[in-house]
Amino acid sequence: MIHKIWSKFINFINYFLHFEFIRFSVVGVLNTLVDFGLLNIFMFVTGITSGWTFIGIRSFTFLCGVLVSFMLNKGWTFKSLAIEKRNIQFVQFVIVSMLTLCINNIITAFLLPYNIFALNRYLWANIATFIGALVAILIRYFMSKKWVFKTQI
Repeated sequence: MIHKIWSKFINFINYFLHFEFIRFSVVGVLNTLVDFGLLNIFMFVTGITSGWTFIGIRSFTFLCGVLVSFMLNKGWTFKSLAIEKRNIQFVQFVIVSMLTLCINNIITAFLLPYNIFALNRYLWANIATFIGALVAILIRYFMSKKWVFKTQI
């Protein structure tokens, strides 16, 4: 009974999330919640909101989100169920994620010193990180679609 209800719920959700980029975006939101949630926990516990230590913390929280993102993107977004390619896809996904992490960190590191609106340092660290994430998500989508989870015809 519960399985049937769950199956109908998933079918309902999939009907509205039919488009691949929308599913990718939903996974991205979940990934971002993990990433930013951990980032903010670390910022408030340590008080670190800038510098290389911040970039190191940011890298760690980003990679935690990557683990969540890989499984959801593999099975739901791109529907790549090939078990024999799982390890290769994971390595490719990590490579893409590391590349986009570097892009994200470069943008974030560039923006952090330019808090021109004199916002709270925690808020500015989140805004700078978010701007970097916007650029990275587009690159990550196309690389995931065309390289990591591409379907063989």
